[in-house]
Amino acid sequence: MQSGTDCRSGIKPPGFTCFAIYYFGTGTRRILVYFQKKPLITGLKSGFLALSGGLWLANSQITINSDPSRLDYYNDSGKLELQGIITENPDKRDRTSLILLEASGIATSSGWQEVSGNVLLTLPSYPEYSYGDQIRISGYLKTPENFDGFDYKSYLENQQIYSVMVYPETTLLLKTTETR
Repeated sequence: MQSGTDCRSGIKPPGFTCFAIYYFGTGTRRILVYFQKKPLITGLKSGFLALSGGLWLANSQITINSDPSRLDYYNDSGKLELQGIITENPDKRDRTSLILLEASGIATSSGWQEVSGNVLLTLPSYPEYSYGDQIRISGYLKTPENFDGFDYKSYLENQQIYSVMVYPETTLLLKTTETR
């Protein structure tokens, strides 16, 4: 082999390409021969690697909210009372309205606490609420559920909505005259 030419083609390679091809090629063969001689060790190492990867993947998919200042901390924890501002025009349907509420407070045993997060409310069509209205609601805060093969939870998460509440008791605190 000439100095400065490729191992086979005679083209000049960058840096240590011939060395790398030789080293990794023979190294791979040595590893395969080693594992063929020790199948039990290979199986255990492969199993451990697969288990570790599976645990890492499962852990990365689970998000546990332990921050009581976030609204979704209270999902699925029973009946509660919230207050906040309607941040979008209501989506009016025949019998219901979908309303996005940005929560600002939650009633706890020690009084009202600040909280932040969005909740998608399903309310009867009447009384009507508007963008900017401040309301207090009492009901069951739930984590959104998927349905009919549709990943509704992810759909709402993309809009920064991590909680839903269906037909809560509602009290108007402040009516806005602003329209949007």
